[in-house]
Amino acid sequence: MNPDSRGPDPASRQGPQEAHLSGRTADAFAAVLLAFVALQTVGIVMMPVVVPFLQDRFTLSDAQVGLLTSAFALAVALVAIPMGLASSRWGGKTLYAAAALFLAGSLLLIIADTYQWMLAARFVQGLGAGAGIPVGTALISRFVMPARRHRAFGLLGAGTGVGTVLTLLILPSVAKAGGFRAVCVAAALVGAGLLFAVASQRALRSRPAHVEAPEVRAQVRALGHAVKSGTVLLVALMNFTVVGVVVGILTWTPQFLHDQYGTTLAAAAYLSAALGVAQIVGNPLGAMAMGRWGKSAILIVGLSLTVVVMLLVPAGFGIVLTFAAVLVAVVLTGAVLPPSLAMVADVAHGNEAMGATTGLIGLFNLIGSMLAPWAFGALLDALGTAPGDSGYTAGFAMLACFALAGVAGTVGYVFLRRRGVPA
Repeated sequence: MNPDSRGPDPASRQGPQEAHLSGRTADAFAAVLLAFVALQTVGIVMMPVVVPFLQDRFTLSDAQVGLLTSAFALAVALVAIPMGLASSRWGGKTLYAAAALFLAGSLLLIIADTYQWMLAARFVQGLGAGAGIPVGTALISRFVMPARRHRAFGLLGAGTGVGTVLTLLILPSVAKAGGFRAVCVAAALVGAGLLFAVASQRALRSRPAHVEAPEVRAQVRALGHAVKSGTVLLVALMNFTVVGVVVGILTWTPQFLHDQYGTTLAAAAYLSAALGVAQIVGNPLGAMAMGRWGKSAILIVGLSLTVVVMLLVPAGFGIVLTFAAVLVAVVLTGAVLPPSLAMVADVAHGNEAMGATTGLIGLFNLIGSMLAPWAFGALLDALGTAPGDSGYTAGFAMLACFALAGVAGTVGYVFLRRRGVPA
């Protein structure tokens, strides 16, 4: 028996009146959720675009600019579990609050005239952007018919790549034309657009069908059950490692090519955009593959291949083969993201626990997204970045270890499900 499908179908826990979206309706629904995942990427990638303007206009140091991104990432991490819990009570309406928070933070950033207000604005932006993965995962599991869920998770996972590509292709021109404020206005327009996008989806405007909405005490119990569940924690480990590898590659590959092969920093944005395209390619491939071979199989194979590719990247095969290897790694990690997200519905202990489970796993995602690039940077500081130094070799080996931990987590998950261990 396929361990991915052991136990009651998540749709049966939630009631047929909810898991009803299919065809183009399901695609449109998932596309709105994709936009919220992209929002998190937009919030991060927009900062490198405006660094020169911030330093000229406000004379900010590199450390101060970096803290603006850290404030955003901290808010995203803090809001993961609350947003997941809120989705259990209010369903898609939670996204109204998320879009409104991102819009409010962007508007505050437009009028901010001190560094303290900029930090506050970035924190508010992050509170809104943190809804994408935890809320999107819960809503797809709740509203999309099982036969269409693989495709929906593929679209959701593509949000990171879409956000990267669009931000790097559009915002530099916006910044050149209107400076820092123009980029903030563009971000505000994105937030306003998402409010209308949520309103366009009937399923997002409705509350969950289990109208005896879980009270705070019940939600806390659901969160406690998720924390103590071995299968939930193993799925969280898978997501943690997958996201950590993705963000580590995206963060350090442009600098690696510059330090080791002399590519110009001006080309870094285009290289990063290419990596975003690779993510967009990988996500639907993974969604289609897991529909045929199962989620666990795709995770084991995809992450095992990622281990090999990560070890090959710093081996010195030349810039063309090296960047090709990086693209392959991003496609692979993009392919394993949909099954890692789709597993959340398999381990959530009932519909009322969906929000708690997605919030907990979303928090693991965000910890991975912060830990992997930080650890990579620490290795570079300790071991050096010049040709002949071992910093990048150690950094990519560390990402390989992340992927290997994901393989181990998936094998452990399969073992527990075959032993009949419940979620």
